[in-house]
Amino acid sequence: YAAGNIYYLYCAIVEFVPAFPTLPEAAYFAMALFFARGMSQFGSPSRTTTWVPLYNFVLTYCAIAVSCLFLLHQAIEDSVLTPFGSIVAVMYPSLWLSVVAFGIISLSLYNYGNRLFPYVLLLGAIGAEAIADFVYAYRLMNGTYTLGGITQILWVASAGLIGWAALEGLFRRSMSGDT
Repeated sequence: YAAGNIYYLYCAIVEFVPAFPTLPEAAYFAMALFFARGMSQFGSPSRTTTWVPLYNFVLTYCAIAVSCLFLLHQAIEDSVLTPFGSIVAVMYPSLWLSVVAFGIISLSLYNYGNRLFPYVLLLGAIGAEAIADFVYAYRLMNGTYTLGGITQILWVASAGLIGWAALEGLFRRSMSGDT
């Protein structure tokens, strides 16, 4: 993830816009999957791993992916990207919106206790990421994406909220005496 961000920072500095998708994109997809896994474990009362959260996430992803296909139908039809690029572009918001939905479902199922605030911060971060990725996908497909703007603001906000959530989690853990 960090390497992908460094690569895109370099591209911004030298004003180079790489063809979409690039290899660093894979890191952002992996990040979403790790977040989904973490969201399911963060509030779970049991530390045992079952397949149920995976099945629930897959069902959530399928529903969100179909919704994104409907919402982005015209952009997909008129896409300036390759067919593969369009598929990858649609997968971005589908995956991140699925992580948000999965997190909200998890929030309704588990008691987070003193971890509620950090969890809500993480949901806010993931929500910002999902919105940015939806706009990003739309603009990529219609050929109007440029560096900067609302997508960059939301991605930076997402990173800031993740950092804040991590610090809050550490603080709350140290205050409760957990190790």
